[in-house]
Amino acid sequence: MEEKTFLILSTFEKELNEKLQKTNSQLEQVKYYEKFVIKGIEDIEFLGIFVTTEVDADGNRSINLYDGDSSHQILTVDAQNNIQITPELSMFFEEIDFQKTMEQNDKQKGRLKGISEKAEPQEIEKKLQKQPEGETEPGLEDLEIVSFREIKDDNLERELPGIFSSNADKIGCGYSKKLNAFVFVEKVNGKFQLVEEIEPAIPTFETVITINENGEKIEKKVPHALMELKNNDEKEISITIGEFGYIETGIIDVLPCNERVEMQLREDGEDINAQRTKQLEDLKTRYGQEEIHELVHKYSQELYEKNKKENNINDLQDEQRIYTSEEEEIIREEARKADISVEEFKNELMQIPDDYTLEEKIPLVHEKLEKEGPELEY
Repeated sequence: MEEKTFLILSTFEKELNEKLQKTNSQLEQVKYYEKFVIKGIEDIEFLGIFVTTEVDADGNRSINLYDGDSSHQILTVDAQNNIQITPELSMFFEEIDFQKTMEQNDKQKGRLKGISEKAEPQEIEKKLQKQPEGETEPGLEDLEIVSFREIKDDNLERELPGIFSSNADKIGCGYSKKLNAFVFVEKVNGKFQLVEEIEPAIPTFETVITINENGEKIEKKVPHALMELKNNDEKEISITIGEFGYIETGIIDVLPCNERVEMQLREDGEDINAQRTKQLEDLKTRYGQEEIHELVHKYSQELYEKNKKENNINDLQDEQRIYTSEEEEIIREEARKADISVEEFKNELMQIPDDYTLEEKIPLVHEKLEKEGPELEY
């Protein structure tokens, strides 16, 4: 997935998740379309459409369309396949075969730019590296752990004091088929047990920010799952399935602004020089926690500005004019006369107040283009 598409998806998901949490609803999948066409009385082409799968507090699943951002919901298909359309568009769509609409948009090359979704348990199990027969830690069978990786990093207990047993021989993370979730386990007196203070992890859409030990490389990513701590709202544990199917864990600092900063931990099989995000503790010691926060806020602002500039997710999208096929044909012809692209001609039309009709706008646009001077006051 391209970086700019990732930024668009992560920004949208964060905004929508904040809204859904208020009603105890959950987000399962987001599709982002650069162009999306709905066939009704007229074929209407939208730019920057998000199609989501959401589950409400009662377990009812729905499909939803958002135009540009999470505040502009234009269509909903409920569990009974009933369709609700925003009033300003209902006149264009008397009946819609939404399944067919999705299939047609997915088939058209270049429309679907990215997908983000929570992985189902069976999908997670497929991604995980299975431990060879005979190498599975004895005692993990009762928890139905299909993959276990020991954590060998002093930062774990330093960052999470009092969470683990003082006489634990091993501490690690695995995926429990019994619970359909990632769990933390520790080996005490030769027997494995769940770490009670760490909640089993469910798949997530939350983004986290990773910073290397020098503070020179900052990246944003979406881990496969997040674990919450029962008595600490300022810390979490991130779970990511690596390229070769091995579990990778990280400690998350949850900032007051709800940004999440990850310090990745070293697991069994990695030496101190492993090429990966590592040792955020060095930054904390050298610069202090406030410096970390400042780096994160600066980076988040830069991402926001970049996202806004590159992908045009801004107020202009809310003002995007919807044209009928007849109007589209007129605009194409006028753009040809003006020797500019259709998109450029539409942008000029958008500068003119909506109390002008399309027929009234067209000569004004030509007049402005012919003068090639400052923008006219419409």
